[in-house]
Amino acid sequence: MQAIGEGRKLAQTLAAKLKKDKISSRDLRVIAVFGQRDNFGKLPKQRGLVLFDPEDHGADSHDLEAMRKHLHDIPVGFVVCMIDRENKEFIAHARPLILEDAPLRLLEALVADAANLENWRVS
Repeated sequence: MQAIGEGRKLAQTLAAKLKKDKISSRDLRVIAVFGQRDNFGKLPKQRGLVLFDPEDHGADSHDLEAMRKHLHDIPVGFVVCMIDRENKEFIAHARPLILEDAPLRLLEALVADAANLENWRVS
C-alpha cells in the first residue's frame, strides 16, 4: 500500500518541479513495478505495473484499485519516464526499492524497453 502512495507522491513531486521550470507535466509518467516471489523465494517475476499520471483527476479511486490488486505483491521500484519536447528525447530511469540482482535486472529491462521506443512523436 505504501508503494502506491509513494508512486503518487513521486509523480506529483516531479510534476511540481517541472512546473517551476515551466515544463508541462503531461509528458511525465511514473510506473510502480510489482514482483512476485517464485517457488524458491527468489524475486522477481513481474506481477504488475501501476501507471501514475500526475494530472489524473480520479487518482484516489485508481490508487485504491491498484492497492487492492497488488496487496500481496512485492514493490520492486519505480520507472520514471518523460518526453523532453524541446530536445526531442525520451528519458527513462529506474528508482529501485530492492537492491538485489533480480529486481535490479527487472527494472533495467523495463527502462531499456521504454528507452527503445520508436513509435513516439513530439508534436
